[in-house]
Amino acid sequence: MPTLDLSQNYRSTAESIHNFFDRNEEGLVIPAYQREYTWEEDNINQLFDDLLQGVLEFVESDGDNALSFLGTAILVRSEQVQDLSVVDEERARPTKILVVVDGQQRISTIGLLAIQIIEKLKALSVSLPNEPPYSILKSQCCNTINMLTKLYSIRLGKDSNPQNKPKIIRQGQDKWTYSGDDDFYASPVSRYVAHYIRDDDSALARASICNVAGTRILKNTDLIANWLSRFCGIKGPNDESVELDQQLASNDTIAMDRIQNHILGFANNDIQAVLAGESGSMPIGAAMGIYRIILLSHYLLRRCGINRLQLSREEWGFDLFQALNATGTPLTALETFLPQVMQAESASGVEWAEAPSYRSFNTIDDLFEGVTSNVA
Repeated sequence: MPTLDLSQNYRSTAESIHNFFDRNEEGLVIPAYQREYTWEEDNINQLFDDLLQGVLEFVESDGDNALSFLGTAILVRSEQVQDLSVVDEERARPTKILVVVDGQQRISTIGLLAIQIIEKLKALSVSLPNEPPYSILKSQCCNTINMLTKLYSIRLGKDSNPQNKPKIIRQGQDKWTYSGDDDFYASPVSRYVAHYIRDDDSALARASICNVAGTRILKNTDLIANWLSRFCGIKGPNDESVELDQQLASNDTIAMDRIQNHILGFANNDIQAVLAGESGSMPIGAAMGIYRIILLSHYLLRRCGINRLQLSREEWGFDLFQALNATGTPLTALETFLPQVMQAESASGVEWAEAPSYRSFNTIDDLFEGVTSNVA
């Protein structure tokens, strides 16, 4: 009696955040049955806690083995998913497309975090002169930004406009474009990312978010930006909280040769001397802020892991989606019912976007659009 080779149907690999996202040709699609982006402040704060505790462990003298696990992403090959219309024209199709059965909240938030880190690095690097040792930090800024860009974007052809596109889009709301405008990206996360890619300006990206569902994006990006400022020692006029940078080891410790070798690839005595100076003066304050953000980025990219579970059949994705969410944030009755309805419509030969059920679900979604809590 033949046995089913599970390893060929459930392929699981542990990957760093850098390796998971470092596939320029791979686009990710959130299926229509998934809930919208729903992460709230508690979810963001838990991610911050994981990152901060990991960095604290990493900078200890015996911290070479410091790692953080950020969850599991369950993916299905796009050819196994029916009714997947995700491009406005064929040349806009990424080389490989995977459907995100579970993990979209974390994946989307990591992309938003990457954008805010880039914005912080760009703002701080303006204050640094171009001569050594500051130029070393500015060069590392550019390298870090290039790596972070892959956490929210993919690259199409050199003739596409712009060349980068959002890495993750939502089925039924977004379509990858080659040279079209950003109106093809209607879901809040993809729209924010698309406008940021085109304009290279987070303020313009924020201005593109105009509906109720987008308010969570605005709140979360504010929360992330404020946390990053506190992490690198920048304090707002009304912020009396304990600074996150004070929880780290001394400047001498985080700039020691071992940490520099990890995050820069080499050690430089001049950098250590600069970072040991008075952190409140410029450009020393900016240099320390940049160094701390580079340290955080290194930990996120190289020492934070995600379990990549890739399935070969769509229906297994439905089953796992429901099973996993039963142990996490509870699904509403409507969210539990939606995958079954989609499967039934597909089996009858009706495209989901043309089905009466599609319009009914959209009507119900509109009724709940103003609900901000994860749990009804």
